[in-house]
Amino acid sequence: MRSTVRALMPVTHGPALRALREPAFRRLWTASVLVAFSTWMERLAIGWLVLDATGSVFLAALSFALRKAPNLLLGLLAGAMADRVERRRLLMAVYLGRAAVFAGIGGVVAGEFRSIWPLLLLVVLSASTHTFEMPATQALISDIVGLRRAASAVGLHALGVRSVGILGALSAGLLLESVGPSPLFFGGALILAVATVVVRSVRSAGRGSHLARRSVFRDALDGVRTMARIPVVAMLLGLTLVVEIFAFSYQS
Repeated sequence: MRSTVRALMPVTHGPALRALREPAFRRLWTASVLVAFSTWMERLAIGWLVLDATGSVFLAALSFALRKAPNLLLGLLAGAMADRVERRRLLMAVYLGRAAVFAGIGGVVAGEFRSIWPLLLLVVLSASTHTFEMPATQALISDIVGLRRAASAVGLHALGVRSVGILGALSAGLLLESVGPSPLFFGGALILAVATVVVRSVRSAGRGSHLARRSVFRDALDGVRTMARIPVVAMLLGLTLVVEIFAFSYQS
């Protein structure tokens, strides 16, 4: 069991901030922070919009549930995609796709929408792009800093994207009160466009695997089989699933 854990979590040597010495990591970290800022703006604004338009706490909670649902349906495919394509280009596509969705939400809101269902559909599309973001980002981090420093670099990356959530939520509240929801989403689309330009400048050796010519679905199935063969991984994933479903329901 201990040898398995060591293989899964390589030991990190040196200062925790050493990853920031890598220009590519700094650019990726900056792009991720910008994306996280826009994401937290969206989370607060969507919940407020649905509750304000309908007065229904259930529908407001549904908007949060729809944001999480694509992870269950597309998570395995997202990991397989990150294994076979160039991660930088995948992230660029994800950022641009979400920017288009943000602009679409801004347009729907500006048109004084009478039904929230188009809005909820756009939330699902936005969440679907986010599903592909995490595996591509973490794989690209490993490409940049190497496996032995990946754990500290991923932690440093997580610190940035979590910390900026405070600013993103506060900014969304201020913008909703001062200029309204539509400019907020158009501003979020602009931030995502800037993040796309930043991540475009990232250079690393990671280009995904071009050796396998099988389908993405078969790769995803192989991933499930691999996880099932390693007890500690299966246990961690099971615990994570329980926590994600029950412990984070307070967000609604």
